[in-house]
Amino acid sequence: MEKFSVIWRIKIAHSYYHGGACRYFELKPTPQTAVLLRKRGVLFRKMDVDGWAIIAVEDIRLDEKDVFDFELYCGDQKFHYVTDNATMKAECPQIEMSGTEGITYIFPVEGCPMIKASPGVIARISLKFQAQQIHAERYNELHFQAPERYLEYIFLFRNEQIDKKLLVEDMERKMEFLPEEKIEYMGHQGVRFQSAEKYPLLESPNLKLQLLELFGTNRRVIIRRLSYPEIGMFIDAPPGMLRAVAYV
Repeated sequence: MEKFSVIWRIKIAHSYYHGGACRYFELKPTPQTAVLLRKRGVLFRKMDVDGWAIIAVEDIRLDEKDVFDFELYCGDQKFHYVTDNATMKAECPQIEMSGTEGITYIFPVEGCPMIKASPGVIARISLKFQAQQIHAERYNELHFQAPERYLEYIFLFRNEQIDKKLLVEDMERKMEFLPEEKIEYMGHQGVRFQSAEKYPLLESPNLKLQLLELFGTNRRVIIRRLSYPEIGMFIDAPPGMLRAVAYV
């Protein structure tokens, strides 16, 4: 009875998504590669949320000219907003792997050529084994990084009480905000707070921000848990800024 084993495994991770596992990724063989896989008698399967593998019989021999091409898709419409170095052009990097290095590649991978791509394709992976006979599992990773953004909160006064003294506070002291700035936005008077530093975008940020009103040495909670700014909501926000707006 023939024994099967994994001869190549790839993990595709994205720092924006919880735990690095993006459930929207899909890795598919090109039509030519699908034919080649059947011809060689090997299987290509999704093994986990973020992992795929080529499975073959033990001691399989491959032609030294065999090249397996796979196209990577992402079904999340926010992909280009939450991915560093993503492009909206009809092209993608062609990433060559041999399965022997155990290398972690960082998108878009330095030195890889950009090629024309079908709609929705964000990367092409070309796999060519260095040895004809496969004796052990080969492994590679491809990582996508989320960009960093300043967080900006704008609070607009409902009844023109512009003398309110407000404060955005991180209850866990992980994030600091610059002093308030008085502004006019959308026809209302208000105040603006910006984070002192940029932070990587996260699908499930564990932030505990609250909005306080100050009265001398006293303080009152106005919003106990500030929502994380929604990506792409305010297209008028400056580059590198993630904006949220609320009325107080």
